[in-house]
Amino acid sequence: MIHRNLTIAAVFCACGSALADVHVTSVNVSANVNGSPFTITGNASYSQSVPSDVTNEFTYSSIPDGYHAFVIITIFNTWKCSAMDGAVNLADATGGGFTLARNVSIFDGSTSVGSFLISGTVYETGPLTGVADLTLTGDYSGPLDLVGASGYHQLLQQAGPNEIHGAFTQFLNRSGGSPLSAEVQNTWTYTAGPGLPGDEYSILEIDSLTFDEASGLLNLTGSGWYEIPAPASSGLLGLAGLLMSRRRR
Repeated sequence: MIHRNLTIAAVFCACGSALADVHVTSVNVSANVNGSPFTITGNASYSQSVPSDVTNEFTYSSIPDGYHAFVIITIFNTWKCSAMDGAVNLADATGGGFTLARNVSIFDGSTSVGSFLISGTVYETGPLTGVADLTLTGDYSGPLDLVGASGYHQLLQQAGPNEIHGAFTQFLNRSGGSPLSAEVQNTWTYTAGPGLPGDEYSILEIDSLTFDEASGLLNLTGSGWYEIPAPASSGLLGLAGLLMSRRRR
Protein backbone atom coordinates (compact mmCIF):
# COMPACT_ATOMS: atom_id res chain seq x y z
CA MET A 1 0.00 0.00 0.00
CA ILE A 2 1.22 3.52 -0.81
CA HIS A 3 0.77 5.64 2.32
CA ARG A 4 0.41 9.37 1.76
CA ASN A 5 -2.10 12.14 2.07
CA LEU A 6 -4.03 12.26 -1.18
CA THR A 7 -6.27 15.29 -1.50
CA ILE A 8 -9.05 14.94 -4.02
CA ALA A 9 -11.15 17.76 -5.42
CA ALA A 10 -14.01 15.97 -7.16
CA VAL A 11 -17.16 17.36 -8.72
CA PHE A 12 -20.74 17.02 -7.70
CA CYS A 13 -23.76 19.36 -7.72
CA ALA A 14 -25.98 21.85 -5.91
CA CYS A 15 -29.25 23.69 -6.05
CA GLY A 16 -30.59 26.97 -4.67
CA SER A 17 -31.61 30.50 -5.48
CA ALA A 18 -28.66 32.74 -4.58
CA LEU A 19 -25.30 32.53 -6.30
CA ALA A 20 -23.58 33.79 -3.14
CA ASP A 21 -24.75 30.79 -1.11
CA VAL A 22 -22.81 27.53 -1.04
CA HIS A 23 -24.12 24.21 0.27
CA VAL A 24 -21.42 22.20 2.05
CA THR A 25 -21.78 18.50 2.79
CA SER A 26 -19.24 16.84 5.08
CA VAL A 27 -18.23 13.49 3.54
CA ASN A 28 -16.75 10.69 5.65
CA VAL A 29 -15.92 7.38 3.98
CA SER A 30 -14.54 4.24 5.62
CA ALA A 31 -13.00 2.26 2.75
CA ASN A 32 -11.43 -1.12 2.11
CA VAL A 33 -10.15 -1.94 -1.39
CA ASN A 34 -8.05 -4.97 -2.31
CA GLY A 35 -7.99 -5.88 1.39
CA SER A 36 -6.41 -2.57 2.44
CA PRO A 37 -8.32 -0.18 4.73
CA PHE A 38 -8.19 3.60 4.31
CA THR A 39 -10.39 6.64 4.87
CA ILE A 40 -11.71 9.41 2.65
CA THR A 41 -12.76 12.64 4.34
CA GLY A 42 -13.61 16.12 3.11
CA ASN A 43 -16.27 18.56 2.06
CA ALA A 44 -18.54 18.61 -0.97
CA SER A 45 -19.25 22.29 -1.68
CA TYR A 46 -22.20 23.12 -3.92
CA SER A 47 -22.78 26.42 -5.71
CA GLN A 48 -26.33 27.66 -6.31
CA SER A 49 -26.20 28.19 -10.08
CA VAL A 50 -28.48 26.57 -12.66
CA PRO A 51 -27.01 24.27 -13.92
CA SER A 52 -24.99 23.73 -10.76
CA ASP A 53 -21.27 24.50 -10.80
CA VAL A 54 -19.55 22.20 -8.33
CA THR A 55 -16.29 21.61 -6.43
CA ASN A 56 -15.31 19.07 -3.77
CA GLU A 57 -12.16 18.34 -1.75
CA PHE A 58 -11.50 14.89 -0.29
CA THR A 59 -8.40 13.54 1.46
CA TYR A 60 -7.41 9.89 1.08
CA SER A 61 -5.40 8.53 4.02
CA SER A 62 -3.69 6.12 1.59
CA ILE A 63 -4.03 4.50 -1.85
CA PRO A 64 -4.07 0.67 -1.91
CA ASP A 65 -1.67 -1.18 -4.16
CA GLY A 66 -3.22 -1.85 -7.56
CA TYR A 67 -5.80 0.93 -7.21
CA HIS A 68 -6.20 4.40 -8.76
CA ALA A 69 -8.17 7.40 -7.49
CA PHE A 70 -9.99 7.67 -10.85
CA VAL A 71 -11.59 4.21 -10.53
CA ILE A 72 -14.47 5.52 -8.37
CA ILE A 73 -15.15 9.17 -9.24
CA THR A 74 -18.81 9.23 -8.22
CA ILE A 75 -18.35 8.44 -4.53
CA PHE A 76 -20.99 10.97 -3.60
CA ASN A 77 -23.02 11.84 -6.74
CA THR A 78 -25.51 14.64 -7.49
CA TRP A 79 -28.04 14.78 -4.65
CA LYS A 80 -28.11 18.61 -4.41
CA CYS A 81 -28.05 19.46 -8.13
CA SER A 82 -30.34 22.07 -9.66
CA ALA A 83 -33.78 20.78 -10.66
CA MET A 84 -35.19 22.14 -13.93
CA ASP A 85 -38.62 22.26 -15.55
CA GLY A 86 -40.61 20.59 -12.78
CA ALA A 87 -38.02 17.98 -11.84
CA VAL A 88 -37.11 17.32 -8.19
CA ASN A 89 -33.60 16.61 -6.91
CA LEU A 90 -32.89 13.71 -4.58
CA ALA A 91 -32.57 15.93 -1.51
CA ASP A 92 -36.11 17.28 -1.97
CA ALA A 93 -37.60 13.99 -3.20
CA THR A 94 -36.39 12.16 -0.08
CA GLY A 95 -37.25 14.86 2.45
CA GLY A 96 -33.61 15.78 3.01
CA GLY A 97 -32.10 12.39 3.75
CA PHE A 98 -31.74 8.82 2.52
CA THR A 99 -29.90 5.53 2.80
CA LEU A 100 -27.75 4.73 -0.24
CA ALA A 101 -26.71 1.43 -1.80
CA ARG A 102 -24.55 1.89 -4.93
CA ASN A 103 -23.14 -1.10 -6.83
CA VAL A 104 -20.33 -0.34 -9.29
CA SER A 105 -18.97 -2.92 -11.74
CA ILE A 106 -15.85 -2.04 -13.75
CA PHE A 107 -15.23 -3.68 -17.13
CA ASP A 108 -12.24 -3.75 -19.48
CA GLY A 109 -14.09 -4.67 -22.64
CA SER A 110 -16.16 -7.69 -21.59
CA THR A 111 -13.81 -8.63 -18.74
CA SER A 112 -14.77 -7.71 -15.18
CA VAL A 113 -11.86 -5.96 -13.42
CA GLY A 114 -13.59 -4.43 -10.42
CA SER A 115 -16.61 -4.62 -8.17
CA PHE A 116 -17.55 -2.12 -5.45
CA LEU A 117 -20.32 -1.34 -2.99
CA ILE A 118 -20.85 2.18 -1.63
CA SER A 119 -23.41 2.36 1.16
CA GLY A 120 -24.43 4.63 4.02
CA THR A 121 -26.57 7.62 4.92
CA VAL A 122 -26.80 11.15 3.53
CA TYR A 123 -28.83 13.88 5.22
CA GLU A 124 -29.20 17.63 5.47
CA THR A 125 -28.28 19.29 8.76
CA GLY A 126 -29.35 22.80 7.75
CA PRO A 127 -30.35 24.93 4.74
CA LEU A 128 -26.77 24.92 3.43
CA THR A 129 -25.17 21.97 5.24
CA GLY A 130 -25.28 18.19 5.10
CA VAL A 131 -23.45 15.03 6.15
CA ALA A 132 -22.61 11.85 4.21
CA ASP A 133 -21.40 8.86 6.25
CA LEU A 134 -20.43 6.11 3.79
CA THR A 135 -18.50 2.89 3.38
CA LEU A 136 -16.66 1.83 0.21
CA THR A 137 -15.62 -1.79 -0.22
CA GLY A 138 -14.42 -3.79 -3.20
CA ASP A 139 -11.63 -5.18 -5.31
CA TYR A 140 -9.90 -3.89 -8.43
CA SER A 141 -7.49 -5.67 -10.80
CA GLY A 142 -7.66 -3.41 -13.85
CA PRO A 143 -5.16 -1.07 -15.53
CA LEU A 144 -3.75 1.93 -13.66
CA ASP A 145 -3.14 4.25 -16.64
CA LEU A 146 -6.38 6.16 -16.03
CA VAL A 147 -6.33 9.78 -17.19
CA GLY A 148 -9.94 10.97 -16.97
CA ALA A 149 -13.63 10.12 -16.76
CA SER A 150 -16.80 10.94 -18.64
CA GLY A 151 -19.95 12.41 -17.18
CA TYR A 152 -23.26 10.56 -17.31
CA HIS A 153 -27.02 10.72 -17.80
CA GLN A 154 -28.67 8.73 -15.01
CA LEU A 155 -32.25 7.54 -15.35
CA LEU A 156 -34.15 7.88 -12.04
CA GLN A 157 -37.40 6.00 -11.41
CA GLN A 158 -39.70 5.74 -8.40
CA ALA A 159 -39.61 2.05 -7.43
CA GLY A 160 -42.01 2.21 -4.48
CA PRO A 161 -43.46 4.58 -1.85
CA ASN A 162 -40.04 5.12 -0.23
CA GLU A 163 -37.54 3.85 -2.80
CA ILE A 164 -35.89 5.35 -5.89
CA HIS A 165 -33.71 3.46 -8.38
CA GLY A 166 -31.09 4.84 -10.76
CA ALA A 167 -28.63 3.49 -13.31
CA PHE A 168 -25.91 4.88 -15.56
CA THR A 169 -22.70 4.01 -17.38
CA GLN A 170 -19.53 6.06 -16.93
CA PHE A 171 -16.33 5.68 -18.95
CA LEU A 172 -12.83 5.81 -17.45
CA ASN A 173 -10.32 7.04 -20.02
CA ARG A 174 -6.84 5.54 -20.32
CA SER A 175 -3.54 6.72 -21.78
CA GLY A 176 -2.69 3.37 -23.38
CA GLY A 177 -5.89 1.56 -24.23
CA SER A 178 -9.63 1.62 -24.68
CA PRO A 179 -11.72 3.21 -21.90
CA LEU A 180 -13.00 1.11 -19.05
CA SER A 181 -16.73 1.16 -18.39
CA ALA A 182 -18.29 1.60 -14.95
CA GLU A 183 -21.80 0.16 -14.73
CA VAL A 184 -23.59 1.77 -11.77
CA GLN A 185 -26.83 0.70 -10.07
CA ASN A 186 -28.25 2.93 -7.29
CA THR A 187 -30.96 2.42 -4.69
CA TRP A 188 -32.09 5.24 -2.40
CA THR A 189 -34.51 4.50 0.45
CA TYR A 190 -36.06 7.11 2.73
CA THR A 191 -38.76 7.64 5.35
CA ALA A 192 -40.05 11.09 4.38
CA GLY A 193 -40.42 13.17 1.24
CA PRO A 194 -42.78 13.28 -1.73
CA GLY A 195 -40.70 11.13 -4.07
CA LEU A 196 -40.22 11.85 -7.77
CA PRO A 197 -43.01 13.41 -9.86
CA GLY A 198 -42.13 10.96 -12.64
CA ASP A 199 -39.12 9.57 -14.47
CA GLU A 200 -36.17 11.97 -14.41
CA TYR A 201 -32.58 12.28 -15.54
CA SER A 202 -29.76 13.19 -13.16
CA ILE A 203 -27.00 14.62 -15.35
CA LEU A 204 -23.33 15.22 -14.56
CA GLU A 205 -20.96 16.85 -17.05
CA ILE A 206 -17.23 16.78 -16.27
CA ASP A 207 -15.28 19.69 -17.74
CA SER A 208 -11.81 18.76 -16.49
CA LEU A 209 -10.17 16.09 -14.37
CA THR A 210 -6.49 16.20 -13.43
CA PHE A 211 -4.32 14.31 -10.97
CA ASP A 212 -0.88 15.42 -9.76
CA GLU A 213 1.25 12.43 -8.81
CA ALA A 214 3.75 14.49 -6.78
CA SER A 215 1.22 16.22 -4.55
CA GLY A 216 -1.56 13.63 -4.76
CA LEU A 217 -4.02 16.37 -5.74
CA LEU A 218 -6.99 15.60 -7.98
CA ASN A 219 -9.01 18.45 -9.50
CA LEU A 220 -12.35 17.92 -11.22
CA THR A 221 -14.75 20.59 -12.43
CA GLY A 222 -18.14 20.32 -14.08
CA SER A 223 -21.84 20.93 -13.76
CA GLY A 224 -24.97 18.95 -12.99
CA TRP A 225 -28.74 19.13 -12.94
CA TYR A 226 -32.00 17.18 -12.90
CA GLU A 227 -34.50 17.33 -15.74
CA ILE A 228 -37.69 15.65 -16.90
CA PRO A 229 -37.24 13.82 -20.23
CA ALA A 230 -38.91 15.16 -23.34
CA PRO A 231 -42.15 13.33 -24.28
CA ALA A 232 -40.43 11.73 -27.28
CA SER A 233 -38.15 9.91 -24.83
CA SER A 234 -40.97 8.11 -23.00
CA GLY A 235 -40.71 4.92 -25.03
CA LEU A 236 -36.97 4.78 -24.55
CA LEU A 237 -37.41 5.38 -20.83
CA GLY A 238 -39.83 2.48 -20.59
CA LEU A 239 -37.34 0.21 -22.32
CA ALA A 240 -34.55 1.45 -20.04
CA GLY A 241 -36.71 0.79 -17.00
CA LEU A 242 -37.39 -2.76 -18.20
CA LEU A 243 -33.68 -3.35 -18.68
CA MET A 244 -32.95 -1.97 -15.19
CA SER A 245 -35.53 -4.34 -13.72
CA ARG A 246 -34.06 -7.33 -15.53
CA ARG A 247 -30.52 -6.45 -14.43
CA ARG A 248 -31.59 -6.36 -10.78
CA ARG A 249 -33.05 -9.88 -10.91
